[in-house]
Amino acid sequence: MKHRLLFLEPSKVGAQHITLINAYLKAAVEVSDRPVRVICASSLWGNIREDIKPHLQHRSIPVIDPSARRFLIKIPLEILVTLWTILCKRRDDILLVTCLFSPAMYFVDLICRMLRSKNIYIVLHSELEALIDPSLSLKITGYGYWCRRWWAGRSRKDVTNFVVIDDFIRNGLLSLGPDKLDPQHIHVLTMPIASPQEKPDKNSVAQFSEASPRPCVCFIGYRSRMKGFDTFRTLALNRSDFDWLAIGGGILEDITTGEITRFESAKNFATAIGECDVALFPYEAGYELSMSSSVLDAISGGLHVIASSRGCFRALAEVFGPDMVQCVDGENELLAALDRWYTMSVRPDRKEYCRRIAASRFCQSTLIKQMRALLAPQNP
Repeated sequence: MKHRLLFLEPSKVGAQHITLINAYLKAAVEVSDRPVRVICASSLWGNIREDIKPHLQHRSIPVIDPSARRFLIKIPLEILVTLWTILCKRRDDILLVTCLFSPAMYFVDLICRMLRSKNIYIVLHSELEALIDPSLSLKITGYGYWCRRWWAGRSRKDVTNFVVIDDFIRNGLLSLGPDKLDPQHIHVLTMPIASPQEKPDKNSVAQFSEASPRPCVCFIGYRSRMKGFDTFRTLALNRSDFDWLAIGGGILEDITTGEITRFESAKNFATAIGECDVALFPYEAGYELSMSSSVLDAISGGLHVIASSRGCFRALAEVFGPDMVQCVDGENELLAALDRWYTMSVRPDRKEYCRRIAASRFCQSTLIKQMRALLAPQNP
C-alpha cells in the first residue's frame, strides 16, 4: 500500500474499547503490506490480540483514564498528543484517531480546518446523540455542549474525515446536516460481530423443563439511566420463571440472590454472556446515532435480543430478523417479547447465527473492504 496507517488512541486505557480496537487492527493488518503504527497507552497495548502484535509497531503515550474524571488534564493532553501526531506524520500517512473526548474533538477539528490537514480520520461515538437530544449535557463541562458546538461550526468544505461504525449512523448524520458534512468525508468502518462459539443449543420450549435450568436473561453494560437498568431490575423481581443476570463493569451479578462475581479477564466477560439465553436492552434514551457495543456482544454470544425500539436496534432487527432481534416499546411489551421467545417452537441455532452474520454487513470481510478503501484514498 502507498499509505501507512497510524492508529492513535489518545483517550482509552486498559481494556476500554478493546473489541473495536482489535477488530480495526486485525483488518488493517490484513490489508497493509507494512507494519501498522499503534500509538496508545501501555495498558491498552497489553490487551491487544497477541496474534496481530508482530505486525504492529507500538509507541507509548500518556493517557488519562476517563473514569478518573480528571478532565482539566485529560482534554489538553488528548489535544496535544493528537496534534503532535498530526505534525509528525508523513504526508501520505493515514491517521485514524479511534476516540476523542468531545471538547478535544472540537479543538482538534478546528485546528485541522485551519491547517487544511489531509488524511485525518476521527472516529465518532455516542457523543453524536447530543445532536438529536438538545437536553444532553447543557453545561460547558459536558460532552453534549461541545458536540453541538462542533456541529454548528462545520461546513461541507472542511477536509477532516470522520468515521462511524455503521451505515445507519452515516445516513442519519447526512440527513441531519447535509450542509455540515460532505458525503466524501464521512466513512463507515463497520464494527464486526464475531461468530458465536459452540455451546448447547436450546431450540424448543420443551428443553426448558422442570428438570432443566431456567432460561437466563441478562443485562449487558454499564447501569446507566439511559440504558434502563431500573426497568431490568423491576422485570427481574416480577418474573421468577427466568434467571436474571447483570453483566458489565467487570462484574456479574445475580439480580435475584445479589451474589456478585468479579471477572478476572475480558474472556470471562464473553464467557458469561455466552452462557445466557436472552439479552434485554430496555434503553430509555440515546442510540439513535450510535451503536451499542453490548448488543453486538450479545449477538456474538448467540443470544436472542429484546430491545427498545431505538435506531441501533432497529438497524440490527432489519438485518437479522425478529427471531434474533425483537424491537418493542414499553415495559409490558418487553415481557410480551420475552414470552414470544420462550414459546418459539424453533429458534435459530449457532450455525444459523453464523450464517446470518457472515451474510450481513457486520462480518469481518466487510470491515476489511472498508479498511482497504480507507488506506487507498484518492487525494488531490
